[in-house]
Amino acid sequence: LNRGPSKWREWRWGSYVVPLYLPDPKAPVDETAKPLTEVAHMTIGALKAKGALPTLQQAIEGLVAQPDSPGGRIREERFRTVLKDVAAA
Repeated sequence: LNRGPSKWREWRWGSYVVPLYLPDPKAPVDETAKPLTEVAHMTIGALKAKGALPTLQQAIEGLVAQPDSPGGRIREERFRTVLKDVAAA
């Protein structure tokens, strides 16, 4: 449900939209981890320099096609893993 503040979270890049789970407020926050937007920006920049953006686009399409919930949302950890795997390939 996309109603009200703090009810919906998503990452956007061009025409791609990745709906994300809200972070668990009770879970401990990793202060050393970079924000998701920064990680995604650095990954996109590196892949653009290598000319490998189509691999990221395919990975995002695959991620959205297989969500973690029936509502279509994806866990941030899984999204970070996809970014890391695509950047390392």
